[in-house]
Amino acid sequence: MSIAIAVPPVSANEPEPVNPDPKITSQIPNLSDIQLPPTKAQLLTQDTPTDTPEASQDTDIELDVVGTPLVNFIEERQNSPTGVIILDQKEIQRFNYRTVGEVLRRQPGVVLGGPPGEDKDVRLLGLPKEYTQILINGQRFPDGGESREFKVDRIPVSLVERIEIISNPTATQNSQGVAGTVNIILKKAPDSRISDLTITGTTSETVGPFGGISLLYGDKQGDFSYLLSAGVQQREAPKDKFKQTLDLQNRPTQTERENEDKSLLDISIAPRFVWRASSRDTLTFDPLFLRTEEEKDATRNVNNQRFFAPSGRLQELQQQTVRIDEDKTITGWRLGGSWERQLSATADMKLGLLFQSTDESKDKVEIIDSTTNTFRNVAGSPLNQSRNTSTIKREAETKTDEELLGTLTFNFQPWDNHKFIVGLEGSLRDREKKKITTEQQTAPTLTAAVERTAPKDIYTIEENQLNVYIQDEISLGEKHTLTAGLRMEMVDNKATAGDSSTVGQSGTIFNPSLHYKYRVFPTTVDVQTRTPFLGLPNLTLFGNVSFLGSEVEDRTTREIRRFKEQPVYVANLGFDYVIPEWGMNFGLTYNILPGFENRELKDGKTEVTKQAGENSLDAYMAFRLADNVQLSLFGKNLLAAERSKDRTVFSSTGVFENSRIERETAERLYGISLSWQF
Repeated sequence: MSIAIAVPPVSANEPEPVNPDPKITSQIPNLSDIQLPPTKAQLLTQDTPTDTPEASQDTDIELDVVGTPLVNFIEERQNSPTGVIILDQKEIQRFNYRTVGEVLRRQPGVVLGGPPGEDKDVRLLGLPKEYTQILINGQRFPDGGESREFKVDRIPVSLVERIEIISNPTATQNSQGVAGTVNIILKKAPDSRISDLTITGTTSETVGPFGGISLLYGDKQGDFSYLLSAGVQQREAPKDKFKQTLDLQNRPTQTERENEDKSLLDISIAPRFVWRASSRDTLTFDPLFLRTEEEKDATRNVNNQRFFAPSGRLQELQQQTVRIDEDKTITGWRLGGSWERQLSATADMKLGLLFQSTDESKDKVEIIDSTTNTFRNVAGSPLNQSRNTSTIKREAETKTDEELLGTLTFNFQPWDNHKFIVGLEGSLRDREKKKITTEQQTAPTLTAAVERTAPKDIYTIEENQLNVYIQDEISLGEKHTLTAGLRMEMVDNKATAGDSSTVGQSGTIFNPSLHYKYRVFPTTVDVQTRTPFLGLPNLTLFGNVSFLGSEVEDRTTREIRRFKEQPVYVANLGFDYVIPEWGMNFGLTYNILPGFENRELKDGKTEVTKQAGENSLDAYMAFRLADNVQLSLFGKNLLAAERSKDRTVFSSTGVFENSRIERETAERLYGISLSWQF
């Protein structure tokens, strides 16, 4: 259950926008292709009033949102045959979000994985990240992850036109998004000149100032339009981690404390070029470049203790200091283009071709200094002997992910109440991984480096896929829509490990889909949230709550349980208040992520994991300094969210063996942003 807040970006006395393009638009796969006349949107407020134009002038603060052509996302969501959440620029910019991850964290049914405060791994419905499909402009972008996830914190919001969260897939979508699909639509070429410069500065409690800059410039000359969009942003993610394992007598057998400093630099370039070659033909070229450089330095102190039985005296104490230096670079690029042709007044065709590649390299060095003291099992536990060792572990890893993709889509409407989509997709994809690990002892004696590479650390994967789909969207009246489709996916995969062992898999899968939609209200599904009944007409309240559930059957025990780490629900609350005479607004957003309990069988033992809830609070304040200048202040993670996890291990007979506690905290962030539309 969720309460969605969105309002059409037109005032009450303006006519409904009409799409001048006579071609048929696909409701789900081609949302990004709908071209409507540019309109004004309220950047600093969420709602437009439903009363008189005078009331609109009294309560709204308007600033043109840069990025064209703007579309009526409310109309798109209403016309969509399945459930879809569409977040436009107004929603994205109003809360001073920095990355796509921060935007998604506040949406219904969305859980973000990874360390607290980073917002990088999307988990729709709380399911593991590999069940969520991330698309950029309707196509998956490789990111090198083992689970094929895409780290959404790499994309700054300055590049984004809007974000679509699709919970109910249709035949037009790849079958990988079991939990759902997030489609990130980048900014499009404009119909007239646009220009925007945004500078952001951020600081935390222990890290000095860092920030970013983004530039947007575009124009249209005759039948040719272009957009130049680029951004550079720096992110800091300091962490403090604590772990401790206790035995049956509640004695600490292992204590670990780690302080980590992580710095990331993101470089993004996303131009777009559109040429209207004729009245029927449109050519589009939209390359993409994403690069993230990550530097991580950490110090980990680990104490391991053993005790004599049954006296309980200390038998051995091992003290380790681990210094970690890790550098990682992810470079991804895409060259893509399409040709759209209007076949008739009720039919069109789109042919697309793209090649994309991502390279990831990682160099990691661990220096481990260890002191081991053993004691005698007598009163006072005198020292028996002491031994010092020093070891260097090196890890060099490279990953590549390349794909060539071709698409062909036909949209046609043979009857007034039927919209057909027929599509063909073919892809050739190659993935490679090579990780070389060596270990060398430097004290008490120097030894030669020994390679610790396993067969699974080196592999190549070839994936060839051919997809064919057909879909019919049937209008059964003013309020009823039935969407039926069938998708066929033919897959041929081959994986080769480092020891030359090979495994192959091929097959054909048929995925039928059927959606029925009933529109409760004929003209709108969205609500006004102004609160004049409270005497506060400039106050906007919003919120959503999503209840999550799943079942997994253990193949060994036949036990039925929920998906690992899936919460029972996730909720968001907040408000926005406008002071029109000051040209400002401010608000809070509060994210509620409850804890969970997970029971799992490992190596004949039962592990019970309990994680406490993680609630976070963000605040913002925005000022309109001039018609084309906005100043914003924001605070992120104001509650300094802590991840608290307790794990208990029981033997096969149900006897307690040990417990482990884990604590991880992230810092508060404070920032300022200045946007100038020149």
